[in-house]
Amino acid sequence: MDLAFENPEYFSKDVFLFPEKAYNEIISLRGNQEEIHLEDMEAVTLSQGTDSPKSFPSDQLPRFNVNVNEDITLKLIEKKDYALLGWASDPVRSMILKPAVLIISDETYQNLKSKAKRVPFEIYEIENEKQAESLSTDIHAIVTKKPDTYYSSFADVYSKQIEGSSLMLFAAAFLAVIALFALASVIYFKQLREATEEQRQYSILRKIGTADRELKSVIRKQLLFVFFPPLVLGILHSWLILKYYILDSVQDFPQLTSMLWFIFAIYFVIYVLFYLSSANLYYKIVNQKY
Repeated sequence: MDLAFENPEYFSKDVFLFPEKAYNEIISLRGNQEEIHLEDMEAVTLSQGTDSPKSFPSDQLPRFNVNVNEDITLKLIEKKDYALLGWASDPVRSMILKPAVLIISDETYQNLKSKAKRVPFEIYEIENEKQAESLSTDIHAIVTKKPDTYYSSFADVYSKQIEGSSLMLFAAAFLAVIALFALASVIYFKQLREATEEQRQYSILRKIGTADRELKSVIRKQLLFVFFPPLVLGILHSWLILKYYILDSVQDFPQLTSMLWFIFAIYFVIYVLFYLSSANLYYKIVNQKY
């Protein structure tokens, strides 16, 4: 297990053996073209979540034993970061263990069929998804009466991930709003203090005949260079992080991009309101008699 799987404590102790033909058919249905072709006692491990997927050179293939009523020696040619089966799940704890999956050649699989414990896999797609969680709880109570049963439910994992993601989103949004108001307030009050200090300079401009419209234009341009660089850098930094760490990995949820742009628009509007309020109050302060 230490050789074939990274962080083996997260994987099941029993290993599921799959023939390469079945594996290639499944990944083809998923739209994945990275088929594997094995010979004799060669094997590929699906070490989901591994930090460094690795292919081994033909003259340095690691060897390890798998017990199928008797020990057989397999040669590991590749460690792939791929999930053929979902996590073993529980309605309460959500994800429990990753299934340890070993892809072997069709010839080896045929030779081992009579010796290995064959495990049937049944896959169901339900119609009323709103009842998925309660249904999973009932089914889990039934199937776990048999020891060492592998049970995986999308509803268990999805519900816990949605709950966790919602809490994280709320916390992140709350902290972001606080940070936004804190930053904008610091800039806001700093500019108002500077407006008080610059009353004399603007008084001179008025005396030489500068119109109010021109004064407002000068103030807005001055504050524009104070307020908007932090906003632009903040949005750009946030977008790059969200794109490479979230959007690129969640490709089946295109609405997420629209949601993010909507959130950015809200922050932008809040920032613009601070800018306009600051510009108006700045003008009133410098327009007072010095």
